[in-house]
Amino acid sequence: MKICVYAFATTAHFFTRLIEESQACGHGIDWSAVLPRWHHREAFEQLLSPEKVAYLYDRFDSVHERLAGAEPAFGLAADADNELICMLKDKAGYRLLDGDEQLRRAATIVAIYREFLERERPDYMLFPDLEVVDGFLLYSLCKSLGIVPIYYVGMRTLGGGFFSADCYEQLPAYFGDHDAQDLEKAARFLKSFLEGKPEALDEPQAAGSLSIQTAPLWRRALKALFMHIRYERKYAGEDNFLLRLKANFSTRIAHFRAWRFRTFQLRWFHLRDEDAALPKKYVFYALQYTPESSINGLEPYYVDQTRSIDLLLSGLPSDHRLVVKEHPACIGVRPTAFYRELRRKPGLILAAPAIPARRCLEGAALVASVTGTVGLESFMLGRPCLLLGRNFFSHLCGEGEGPGSIRAVIQSLIGRFQKPDPDRQRIELARLIHIRYPILLSDPLVTPAVISPANIKAFLDAVSDHIRRLGSVGSNRDAD
Repeated sequence: MKICVYAFATTAHFFTRLIEESQACGHGIDWSAVLPRWHHREAFEQLLSPEKVAYLYDRFDSVHERLAGAEPAFGLAADADNELICMLKDKAGYRLLDGDEQLRRAATIVAIYREFLERERPDYMLFPDLEVVDGFLLYSLCKSLGIVPIYYVGMRTLGGGFFSADCYEQLPAYFGDHDAQDLEKAARFLKSFLEGKPEALDEPQAAGSLSIQTAPLWRRALKALFMHIRYERKYAGEDNFLLRLKANFSTRIAHFRAWRFRTFQLRWFHLRDEDAALPKKYVFYALQYTPESSINGLEPYYVDQTRSIDLLLSGLPSDHRLVVKEHPACIGVRPTAFYRELRRKPGLILAAPAIPARRCLEGAALVASVTGTVGLESFMLGRPCLLLGRNFFSHLCGEGEGPGSIRAVIQSLIGRFQKPDPDRQRIELARLIHIRYPILLSDPLVTPAVISPANIKAFLDAVSDHIRRLGSVGSNRDAD
């Protein structure tokens, strides 16, 4: 069995340990790796032979030059995202370039990755949660070449994660079953959530986490400058010098943002205090943090959230108002002009982060979100919810519609909604728990448990079990 990993950013620390553990245990997996940046190249080259490691910028300049003046050719399959959708998912890099140059660089990425994948021909491509353009292009290329994506999805409120077949959190082919143990876990979790003390299900602990050695900041900055000049002059993305600088001064930046919000932005909010009175009839919309993979990757059309807000306003019943609440993580992040624009929209009530989201959820005639966790929380609270994007719990909510039908959809969800009974709530949660694994894959510098021996072992076991379950579904279909 051949598995390739997409070692994006600090997840590379996790993937090197995953491969080390697999090799030590004699799993017999033929590993390879795609490295979109230089940071962990040496570590992978110590683990794998050179032909098993694809560093995107080794030949980027020469391939980019070869494509000068040519019509970009991608050859992506119809069931995969095209290059234009992949570019729309960009956070803060490619969109600063000329449109033609964006396509030329995307064609360069696809050409380099295609050559590597066609030579290596892995059976599976193991992805973390994707956040950058080259990762989404790689995903579409894998779909086009018949390489099965194993895409890790963190299950948010539930904790742990599962493996999706795509970057839209599609539930795996074996989704649907549950057992008595799943029901017991679901009942326990639902009880804790309704009591206001949600407890994530079992996850690996950080005990025994391996340390990550980092060089002094000045040395890393010099190395980054050298690699940029030597290899990555045409890199475009959010992982730039400014972002790395912010990461090293995050506490001071947070204090400044809080001061900025209190001093210049809070005055634009209608509801500012925790006990502020909500309107009698309202639809609740929770703003999401942007740019972020939870919205850029899942529904890039609504990265500009004024689009979703205007859509909801156009469909509101005439005696309702739209309560828009700011995300706590966005305190001082958005420009003041964003709040001024919202304040001018008739029928909109702007709520500050201090207003408890739970109170807004419980009193709303309808909850709306693009891909936010409030959709799952609404289901557990027995409230109607409208999702405008896709994620792993969207089947538990109403589906988003365009301007032509949004009014009818909203009126139907408000007027015809049937509160799910407790049995259905437990069963639906149990079905999600049945595909869930007690594993983590995120930034190990922020969450040390990611590189704990327990999580590494649990992750390897989960990948093997996922592949086995996929095979069982395929065998059953062949038998039918």
